[in-house]
Amino acid sequence: MKSTKQNFILIGLTILFFNVFQTTFPQERTEVHIPDIPGFYTLKADLHMHTVFSDGSVWPTVRVEEAWRDGLDIIAITDHLEYQPHKDDLPTNHNRSYELALPLAKSMGIILIKGAEITRNMPPGHFNAIFLDNIDLLDTETWEEAFLAASEQNAFIFWNHPGWLQTDEIPIWYDEHSEIFKKGWMNGIEIANEFSYYPLAYRWAIDSNLTILGNSDIHPPVYHYYNFENKEHRAITLVFAKQKTKNSVREALFNRQTAVYYKNRIVGNEKFLEPLFLESVKIISQKPVFQDNNKINIRIHNYSDINYSLLADTSFKNFNFPEKLNLPAHKTIFLKIKSNKELTPGRNCIELPYFVSNLEIGPGDPLPINLVFDAYSMRGIRILPDNKIADLYKIHSPINSEFDLYYTLDCSDPNQLSLNSSEAFECKEPINLKIAAYIGDEQIGEIMEKDFSPHLAIGKSLELKNDFSSSYSGGGKTAIIDGVTASIDYKDGKWQAYRFDDLEAVIDLGKVQNVKSVSINFLENNYSWIFLPEEVKIYVSKSGKKFEEVFSKSFTADPNSRESRIAKVSAKFKEADARYIKVVAKNIGNCPEWHTGAGKKAWLFVDEIIVE
Repeated sequence: MKSTKQNFILIGLTILFFNVFQTTFPQERTEVHIPDIPGFYTLKADLHMHTVFSDGSVWPTVRVEEAWRDGLDIIAITDHLEYQPHKDDLPTNHNRSYELALPLAKSMGIILIKGAEITRNMPPGHFNAIFLDNIDLLDTETWEEAFLAASEQNAFIFWNHPGWLQTDEIPIWYDEHSEIFKKGWMNGIEIANEFSYYPLAYRWAIDSNLTILGNSDIHPPVYHYYNFENKEHRAITLVFAKQKTKNSVREALFNRQTAVYYKNRIVGNEKFLEPLFLESVKIISQKPVFQDNNKINIRIHNYSDINYSLLADTSFKNFNFPEKLNLPAHKTIFLKIKSNKELTPGRNCIELPYFVSNLEIGPGDPLPINLVFDAYSMRGIRILPDNKIADLYKIHSPINSEFDLYYTLDCSDPNQLSLNSSEAFECKEPINLKIAAYIGDEQIGEIMEKDFSPHLAIGKSLELKNDFSSSYSGGGKTAIIDGVTASIDYKDGKWQAYRFDDLEAVIDLGKVQNVKSVSINFLENNYSWIFLPEEVKIYVSKSGKKFEEVFSKSFTADPNSRESRIAKVSAKFKEADARYIKVVAKNIGNCPEWHTGAGKKAWLFVDEIIVE
């Protein structure tokens, strides 16, 4: 037994050491960026830690400074009641660590909760009791007496590290735990402790309506234990409290308003995790627009410290979007989306279903989430002839499109001082149109460019015998007679495609007219299984019942063709009076024997049918 003088010397040296220790690290706070959710503050808590007043190696005030630097809002110092390895050097005073830490906690804005760890052999093991008035009353002979004393102080009691001393850290629920639970002495359970995670304990918490907690159980200095340079952090309990007060924290814990932040994972109830994700992740693209190819890029920013990992709900077929999506902490990513359906012209509400794999609403159960945003479609924009004046055309917006259109004919970029779509333009030769859409004074989407060729079939009735591919619609049924010509890129959204099937189109010009020529563009890109038609035939008719063939041309697939090219079929014939024009382009059916896709269905890509 050391003398009283020796004890005072040791205590003094201990205090001096920890005062020096506290000055060796920068006194600055690193916030934990996990957002508040509607109706609640998201407070960060560590409710299980030790000091020199049990088997820890730091002074109580150090725990306060560590918590402040780590961005915590709440801590509980829970020194062991029964295990006092420093009792020869420090007198056993179970309330003393709280008393020493409280003034500093108040000055640093840390909510300090008085607590202790009931430390018994398994079963029942170790339990923390917090919100105590007098810790000394828990220092009893039996664990039952200790639990009763905690309960009589209306303490919040939770089971610590339930996998402790078990094979592979798999928890075992003993009869003693059933007794504790039935008596109301178990309000929560740690599902994460230090570097351990207990999925089975999480399942017990769900089934038994227990509050879930994650804590560090830290004994040494925290900066000696975690590699903060590698983004390691202690296990943290997220407390969803109505106010930043001790009473509100107490209410939240008893009401099971918590989640656990462990490594790069958050586990908890869906009613908390869903708003947490939606407050963390924001779509920052302003009024995004689907282009002619039915594609769109949107920007998503993650404001939190969590690197979210998302997996798509593959049963959803309306859009093509990444099956795996990573949202790095504090980063912005581009998300590429392609619509597999015809969008409503104007504003569309887009919902993309995902599962957030590192937000768990049950053991192994990822949080389902919808990424929801409004996007605009310009698919309904059409260029139509004036019904009364020849060679005059107007740009027509979709009905209820919400936007105004402005355009130029001189290759300059349009703005609100340019021609309005209500103003007609004269066009006798192919031109380049540039069109910009505005809502109020804000331009939405990018400037659209359209190579426009005026001809007799624009705006007229069209019948197709076979269905075109929904992936390559060109903008809809009448895309092949809208005056807008496609580029050499088969993904530009202007090509209309048929897989295996033939094109058979009948155009009704509305009245008998003098027709001099019919031309049509086809795309060849053998590498992408896109071939020229085997044969093209053009017919004319006055009645729509009896057709006269006026043109025929055959093609042979060229195995030496390596580049993408547009083949224009021009049929000039003796002038004919006709109301109906029929174009038949025969698909080669299957890829040729010499092709890498031999025997597979071939594509036929068609562009503008120009009638003059």
